[in-house]
Amino acid sequence: MKKSLLILATVATLTACSSDSVRESIAEESVEIGFSTYTQKAVGTKADNSVGLEQYYTEFTVYGWKTVKNEETDANEDQKVFNAQSVNFATDTKSWTYSPKKFWDKVASKYNFYAAVPVGKNGFSFDENAKIFKLDAFTATGQSLKVEKAQKPNASASFKTVETDFMIADAIERDMTTQSAKALVEFKFKHILSRLNIGVKCDGLETNQTMTLNSLKIGGIVSKGAFIENEKERWNLSTESSDVVTLVNAVEDATANTVAITEENKFVYQGLLIPQEAAYAVVSLDGTEKGDAPYLYINYSIDSENFYAYYNLAALFGATDGESLMFNEGYQNNLYITIGASAIEFDADAYVWQDSKDGNFDIEESIKE
Repeated sequence: MKKSLLILATVATLTACSSDSVRESIAEESVEIGFSTYTQKAVGTKADNSVGLEQYYTEFTVYGWKTVKNEETDANEDQKVFNAQSVNFATDTKSWTYSPKKFWDKVASKYNFYAAVPVGKNGFSFDENAKIFKLDAFTATGQSLKVEKAQKPNASASFKTVETDFMIADAIERDMTTQSAKALVEFKFKHILSRLNIGVKCDGLETNQTMTLNSLKIGGIVSKGAFIENEKERWNLSTESSDVVTLVNAVEDATANTVAITEENKFVYQGLLIPQEAAYAVVSLDGTEKGDAPYLYINYSIDSENFYAYYNLAALFGATDGESLMFNEGYQNNLYITIGASAIEFDADAYVWQDSKDGNFDIEESIKE
């Protein structure tokens, strides 16, 4: 068993582009504030092993202020430069563009930039007074990412069509007294939701046998919460019992109700979750006792014979009594399920999108008919 540490952080860069020749006139030396992006795929990964923000979204939003001295009072004051400025990816030039253009102010002492995506969707907003992003209320439905090739988690694909993959960039302060306007201003976007990926494969079947996944559910998940950036507890989870839900698995395509399972691992579920703690609890295989904690339910068929079983979700990642599994911001937990003719075996790891402990769970005589 091995653990994979992947951090998915999206980075957007503001570049300053000047004219080819040096000019004496201050007015003629105006330098345009421009944007470029890249997505860091893993911790320590170099830029040449990265993908662009456009792999997630083709638009992001920027807020920005400059600090200048008031000529009358001689006091510093902040003046808005970017007000919910939409920056779009141009596919023809492979660059980020916006309008109207803004230029660096040479008398400004500093600039402050804030960026996020997708601002304005599902109540995702920016508080200009506090200079933070927030979600007053959000419900994660647990819809799965639909991909054509699902032998491994699709690390760079966006959930924007089935869910909202909220990302916030680290705030940037540019000290104009020490940094050139030509220097890059980097926005490093980070996911604020968590992610769960579940892969399934079969083992030990006869060549003429077939296996079908009929249902895969994750129960006991809190689906609703509010988010405020920069607070110690950034996510405030709902305590309403109605917001504790069961997430249903995805299917291979829009028309199928089941998934054909082969000896090649297939990620049948890749969903976003509100960050939360999944506690260990005792769960009976037949589901008569599930405990007050997230659990996994699996139902499958070998030829015409049907099987099902229930498991505590945290236990599948190696948690024992008194321990828990954390779904943290920007982390994804991967669960690998191997269904055999006599036992279901589990292998689990968690990585980012950041790091989590290895998980290993072997089950003997665990199939419940």
